[in-house]
Amino acid sequence: MTLRGIKYVDDGESAGVLEIQDAITARLASQIGYLKTCRDYQGDFNSILEDESVRARAIPLFPAALVIWTGETPEPLSSTRIKMRRTFEILTGVKNLRGERETRAGTDSEKGAYELCRDVRNALFKQELGLDMDPIRIEGTYSVLPPTAQGAGLAIYSVRVSTAVVVGQPTPAGIEIMTGIDTKHFPPDGPGDADDPDSEGKIDF
Repeated sequence: MTLRGIKYVDDGESAGVLEIQDAITARLASQIGYLKTCRDYQGDFNSILEDESVRARAIPLFPAALVIWTGETPEPLSSTRIKMRRTFEILTGVKNLRGERETRAGTDSEKGAYELCRDVRNALFKQELGLDMDPIRIEGTYSVLPPTAQGAGLAIYSVRVSTAVVVGQPTPAGIEIMTGIDTKHFPPDGPGDADDPDSEGKIDF
């Protein structure tokens, strides 16, 4: 990646994307015992939301959490070192045929979407996961329910988290463009559950 004429490369000392992704997945699986699907995912993300057959293969059982890396941005430290802020979306899914409210709020015997999002945030907040990286930051919670899933007793939310790792020793200047997953289904910013007006502008840990 190029920043002001200096090309930085990962020096291998910090946690890599896949290493962080795997650690987040393991943390969620160990801390949220009622998850029936907990995995990393880096396929066609938009198809999960828009195509029922793709969603069924990616999420065979609910409740579910998919850990998706969506990109990274540089934060300069000095002329020779930078931090890469790496962002992950934890796509959560809950299905309840009893009704839309029960899907979000849960019942006496079943977890709801709001509780799953809260449990994801609590499991990851300020965690370093035993890796050489900054503590995890909670960036927000968003509804990403696609039109094709409406009325199917399904609630899909994303918990956005980030961490940062120090990378780089300078090499001769070059150009390298890094792109992440198309996040057209996610709002650009603003924490809070989109379907829960009481949570607007805050994160409930």
